[in-house]
Amino acid sequence: MDQIRAMKVFLRVAERGSLTAASLDLGLSRGGASSVLTELERYLGVQLIERTTRSLRLTEDGQYYLDKARAITEAVENLEDEVGAAERQPRGRLRVQIPAGLTTLALAPALPGFLPPIRRSIWKSCHATECLILSARRSTPQC
Repeated sequence: MDQIRAMKVFLRVAERGSLTAASLDLGLSRGGASSVLTELERYLGVQLIERTTRSLRLTEDGQYYLDKARAITEAVENLEDEVGAAERQPRGRLRVQIPAGLTTLALAPALPGFLPPIRRSIWKSCHATECLILSARRSTPQC
């Protein structure tokens, strides 16, 4: 059993108060969400949610599990964000050709706000267009 996935299903059911609404949010069938909850309860050896045909209610164990599961899933999501952040950073080389003058007037001042982790080099040419090369090498803008 994927415990993190099961926690997320449980959290959504508890937050929405409905298996149907939670299953729609998660892209699961109602039966699929119910199966995940049943498997989780079986794994834990306690009933987390009292189900009737019209309502759901957290048990005392369910309320305790809700508080802990919320903290755990948030910690896991934060960890995944931190670890994956380096991979999502732009890297490599980007070449842009724009009319002369726009490099120093518009593009160069805007780059630090959009691409702070990328080192920039601006090379001017004798042509009507200029090439802007962003690379991973350490350099400073030269306008």
